[in-house]
Amino acid sequence: MPTRAPATPAPQPLSGEAPWSQEEARLLLRLREAAGLNEAVFANANAISLAQLRALEDRGSSPFYSEPIKAQLGRRLLRRLGHVPSAPEPAATPARPVTPVPSAPGEARPDPVELPRPASEDDPFVIPLSPNRRARGLLTIAVALVALVCVAWALGALQQRPAAPSASAAAPAPAPAATPALATASEPATAAAAPVPTEAAVCDGALRAQALAFMPDRALKGAGYVHVEATGPVSLCVIDARDRRTMAELRAGDSRSISGEPPFLVRVEPAQAVRVYFQGIRAPLASGDPSVTLLQARPAP
Repeated sequence: MPTRAPATPAPQPLSGEAPWSQEEARLLLRLREAAGLNEAVFANANAISLAQLRALEDRGSSPFYSEPIKAQLGRRLLRRLGHVPSAPEPAATPARPVTPVPSAPGEARPDPVELPRPASEDDPFVIPLSPNRRARGLLTIAVALVALVCVAWALGALQQRPAAPSASAAAPAPAPAATPALATASEPATAAAAPVPTEAAVCDGALRAQALAFMPDRALKGAGYVHVEATGPVSLCVIDARDRRTMAELRAGDSRSISGEPPFLVRVEPAQAVRVYFQGIRAPLASGDPSVTLLQARPAP
């Protein structure tokens, strides 16, 4: 006759731990969402996997080794979320009679010994901050860092600022007394610097009185213009009979024809750097620098 194998006994809860119920799973999900905790953050903070947390919230298959371990972990998470489970009242046991020990007369009774309280199952734990509190914390840290950078920059600017000069250094040193320069034969002393001639003084019709007059011996061209060719840098001023002025700075190779009504007062400096033509004839210029020449027209025959 075949024999039957003995049945394997079902695993019993550890220390009388009740199985994890669906009501507790829904309560855990509701408390976590009310606290504003993300499931991944909450699972990581409690050193469990995301699959285990979903199994505890009745949203997945159970990856636990045994149901008692699952129930024990689930109730610990409930306590960390602030839920205090109501413990069932233990069954009343009949009190054993205690026979008092008679003491001798005059003997003091010993004080009752206070037994240590059993250690709680809750280990120290800090509930993770909500996203809003984490954002405010990060913002506070950023503001503090910016403030530190500003303070460091201000201190650096103060160190780089040059020190203010002292009163003795700020006061200008007294200028030495001027001593009259001794005039020598090679360097005669001048009372004042020579005045710089202005444009009106350089090109003025009053120069006609000291100009060298020139009239061509024959007229090959008209008398309504003066032609100038520069062989080097030269300053030119031409004034016609109506006191119309033309001033120019010419360079070597420049040429210019200046129209007007004769006679023309021509002032050039230096004279050797220019050639002046009037009525088709090259005019001899007055000696000296500047050279002032008055060009008079010869009447046509």
